[in-house]
Amino acid sequence: MKAIYVITLSLGLMANCYAQDAASFYDSPYNVRNSGSFNKKSFLLSAGVGFPNVGNYSVSYTYNAEGSYSPAFYVELEHGFLRDEIGLGVSMGGSWGSRSGQYSEKIKETTVAISGFYHFNKLISVKNLDIYAGLGMGYRRQLLSVEEAANLPDIVMGYTILPIHTGARYSFTPKVSLHVRYTYDQRSNFIGGVTFRLK
Repeated sequence: MKAIYVITLSLGLMANCYAQDAASFYDSPYNVRNSGSFNKKSFLLSAGVGFPNVGNYSVSYTYNAEGSYSPAFYVELEHGFLRDEIGLGVSMGGSWGSRSGQYSEKIKETTVAISGFYHFNKLISVKNLDIYAGLGMGYRRQLLSVEEAANLPDIVMGYTILPIHTGARYSFTPKVSLHVRYTYDQRSNFIGGVTFRLK
C-alpha cells in the first residue's frame, strides 16, 4: 500500500513539474522559446528505409512482366538554417529490382533532393520530441538494363520530383533518436529509421 502511495505521489509531482515547465514555455515570446529538440546549430544524419516501394517502373521492354523490388533506402543530412525552427537538408536514396518475361530486366533507381524543414520546437514543449514538416525538390534517375542476349540498349529516364514530408523524431539519448516520416516522393509512403545528432 505504501509503495502505491509513493508511486502515485511521484507521478503527481512529475506531472505538476511538467505543467509548470509547459506554462513557462508558452508564456515566453515565440521568437525566444525553444523546446531544445532542434536549433540553428543542429546537424543531423538520418538513415531510413521506405515502405512500401511505390516507384513507377513502367519503363520496360517486356509487357506484363512480373518483378520484385527492394525497399527504398534513404540517407539525409540536415542542418539548422538561419533560425532555430528552420532546417535545410540534402538527401540521397536508391532502390533496385528485377523483372522477368520475354527478357530478364534489372532496374536501378537513384534520387537526390534538397528540402527545407519547419520544426515545431517553438510550438511543442517536449524536448525529446521533434515534429517537423518539409518541402523539397529533387531529381530521380532510373536505369533499365536488359539481359545481354537480347542485344537491346539500356534505357535511362530522369525527371524532377517535389517531395513533401511530415514526420517526428523521438530522442532516447542526446545523440540518437528514432524517426518516422510520411513522405510523398513517388518512391515510398513511409520512412522509418534512426537519426544521429552530430552537433
